[in-house]
Amino acid sequence: MTYTFKKVDGQEKIYEVVNTNDDGRIDVFMVGISESELEIPALVQHHLNFLAQGVTSQANYATKRQSEYPSFAEQFDLLYHGGYDAWKVAIGAIKAKYPKP
Repeated sequence: MTYTFKKVDGQEKIYEVVNTNDDGRIDVFMVGISESELEIPALVQHHLNFLAQGVTSQANYATKRQSEYPSFAEQFDLLYHGGYDAWKVAIGAIKAKYPKP
């Protein structure tokens, strides 16, 4: 993981942080802080941890839901035989098991 940290032109307390992850993914965020308060490694690590948690949470819930959803054919069959309410209950159970973060 590497990052660059630079002051935004024309902004007194705004810095841009660009992080390049080991997998090639790039995260960019802005930080508002004065130079006297600036502790780059701790500040950057805090934000990178926050970003990583959000990305991991998003990926985990979506992957887990996708693996448990029935195939489209099974869902259509459920709709035909059980109706919309039966389909909604089946899908709702999976969504409740793996809620969005």
